[in-house]
Amino acid sequence: MVLGIGILFGIFFALVGLKLGFYEMLTMFFNVLMSVYLGIFLGPVLAASGIEDRLHYANSICMLIVGVATFLVLFVISYFLFTSQFKIPFPKIFDMGVSGILGFLTGFLVWSFLSMLVLVIPISQGSTLARIGFSKKAQQTNLSYVYRCSDIISGFVSNDEQSTEKVIESLPEFQKKRPVKSREPAPKS
Repeated sequence: MVLGIGILFGIFFALVGLKLGFYEMLTMFFNVLMSVYLGIFLGPVLAASGIEDRLHYANSICMLIVGVATFLVLFVISYFLFTSQFKIPFPKIFDMGVSGILGFLTGFLVWSFLSMLVLVIPISQGSTLARIGFSKKAQQTNLSYVYRCSDIISGFVSNDEQSTEKVIESLPEFQKKRPVKSREPAPKS
């Protein structure tokens, strides 16, 4: 069911890509790709800055906030500097075929990122979301697509061997159900 929704997202973005054209769809794909990458790698860092102790969904929320903020900033920059200033004519095969394919890939990446965020929240360990399709085993297609797309960007900007898969699987929510920390009062001195 979750994969079917991902395909519907892809089809919707493919139709948007056909309407926009190759140049605009290429910038949107790049913006989404960078947003997903920064959301995955900076979200857990932001959550570890103290929010994680008070909020069990901190990693997922921070990843979403960083991803959306990055997309909005990149969208505004690319709109004012590139897509609104220039109209580059491409052959029809690019404007009709390749823009549709890029649109489908963009939509599937957006859905894969959103479903990955659902997968890393503690409530996803329950049976209700697992029946719908939000289990680690059922999400292998979405997760591998997010891993591959983020690893492309990571290959350009990173020198170390830390892959996207290692970052996601190191999250406590992804490994097991997160225990609730007890809050004991600090001893008075």
